[in-house]
Amino acid sequence: MTLDMFMDTIGRILGISCFTYSDKEKIYEFYDTFKRFGVDLVADILERLKGQYDDFGKNIIFYLNMLKSAVDDAELISK
Repeated sequence: MTLDMFMDTIGRILGISCFTYSDKEKIYEFYDTFKRFGVDLVADILERLKGQYDDFGKNIIFYLNMLKSAVDDAELISK
């Protein structure tokens, strides 16, 4: 998955076609963690979170960080 695909996926799920520079910068930080999962898996996870949490769109950075922490923890356990 490319960075553009990652951003497009998040934008599509949030209904945003153009992110602010500040939002882009924050979201770019998560790309390295999620790029290996592919578009379909990332989209599925984010869609599920969007369906569970009413504040998902307003707090996307929080949810991306929560997912990143879970990935990081799983990688530590598997080592």
